[in-house]
Formats: sequence, structure tokens, C-alpha cells
Amino acid sequence: MDYTDSLVKTCSVCNKSQNIDQYIGEKGNTTKMCYTCRTKCKMYDKNRNKEERNAKARIAEAKDERKQKKKEWTVNVRYKSKQYHYTIYKTHADERKLCFDLSTDQYLDIISQNCNYCNGMNEVGFNGVDRKNNVIGYTLENSVSCCSVCNFMKKTTHSDIYIKRAIHIAHYVRERIQSYPELFTDHIEVHYCAYNKRSIERYGIEINRQFYNTLVLQPCYLCGKEPTQRHKNGIDRFDNCIGYVENNCRSCCGDCNMMKRDYSYELLIQQCNNIAKIHNIFNK
Repeated sequence: MDYTDSLVKTCSVCNKSQNIDQYIGEKGNTTKMCYTCRTKCKMYDKNRNKEERNAKARIAEAKDERKQKKKEWTVNVRYKSKQYHYTIYKTHADERKLCFDLSTDQYLDIISQNCNYCNGMNEVGFNGVDRKNNVIGYTLENSVSCCSVCNFMKKTTHSDIYIKRAIHIAHYVRERIQSYPELFTDHIEVHYCAYNKRSIERYGIEINRQFYNTLVLQPCYLCGKEPTQRHKNGIDRFDNCIGYVENNCRSCCGDCNMMKRDYSYELLIQQCNNIAKIHNIFNK
């Protein structure tokens, strides 16, 4: 063989004879394809992998679980968006025929503050806006920062009454002192049949009538309000994860029942203690 022929090699793809240095791979090994063909094949493989990935992605996006995940992600982003919440507040105020006088900057300043009632902050890093007097709209004087727990517990109650009720509960549970008994309104009786029907439908538990009649004659376990001719207590489930079993039932007035609702007893008391502490009641 001629020496010159040993320096030339034919590519297995393009069949062109080229210098041997065109057949040296990245790791120094000898290849069957020339450099030009190897480069073209790499580009082809790269594009083919990209197309395959895109095809698989389109299939995955069409799946119901992926659509649900994407929807949850979108909701989560909106939930964390302060501007989005501002728009929601304005829309809801308009739907309820309430004035909304807060500018964007005023709104952002309010929700960036700690809760006006308990000094807490929502996990997302900003609070909501509460109207101190729910008869009035969202004026600057009537709007305060409010965490989600206080917003739920307060509902449509005036801010002064909500604070004093929380203080009253904190005092009563702690020292059996009734600070503002006049702020707990009278409620008509919720009859045994209504409780028993609800208990059977939700938990499959039948409430003993004699037990019920004896229990509701006791003072409210949260505020101490006693039944009278004009007021009757009802039943609260101490642990909301459990049904109306006897050791989980407590006598409870309507106002306290509405404040506690689905929250745990521990969270309710902690919230009331925080409100009492913030408003310096225990120090007076």
C-alpha cells in the first residue's frame, strides 16, 4: 500500500475519502464517519430529542391531573398577588353597593401591617382588609389590617364589640371573670331535634335527649353566659374532628359558637389571649 493511501480514509456515510485527521473522535478514538458527518448527526439527534421531549410534554399537558395541577398553580399565584386581591376587594365592594375609596398604595400599606386585632400576619406575607363598622364601606378611616383568623371570627361584628368579646372570653377561661357580659346577645333555642338530626346525618350518632336537656342548662363554657327566659344555649363540639359524643359536647351560646365554628379550642383561646394582650387588658 502506498504511504499516502494510509493517510486517507473513506467515510461510511458520505463515501468521501478524506484525510485521516477527519476521523479522530472527541475522545481520541478513530471513527467511521468524517468530522462533517458526525457534526450533522449530532445536530440531527439533538433536534430529534427536542421534538420527542415536546411531543411527550404535549401528551402530559393533556392529562387531567396535569391540567388540575396547572389550575392550582394559577390559583396559588393569584392568591399570593396583592394586586389581584385589590381587584377582588373592589369588585366585591361594587357588587354589594359599598364604597371603595382606598387607592392602591393605601390598600398595600394596610395589608402590609400586622393584624389590627391580634397583631398576627397571614402565612402568605400580607393580611386582608377589615371594615371596623360593617355598615360603612371601605373608607380609609374604616379600614384596618386583619388576618384570616380574626376576619372569620369577627364576621360582621363591630370591631369594638369583637375586641371586647375576645377579651371577655380570655378573662373568663383564665380567671372565670366576666368582663363584658352585656355584649353577648340573646339567642332563641335550637331544639334537640335539629341537633340530633344533624348529628345522625353527619356522624351517625344519636344524641341522648336527657343528656342534651341537662347540658344546655349549663353556662356557656367560653363566656359563662347562662340560659334565661330570653336566651338558650346550644351545643358546641369541643373537638371539631369528632361528632356529638357526650364527652365532646359543651354548652355554648350562639355568639361563641359563631366565633369558634371550625377552629380548634386551642386556636380560639390563643387568638383571644393575643387580642387581650395587644390591647393591654391583662396589664390594666
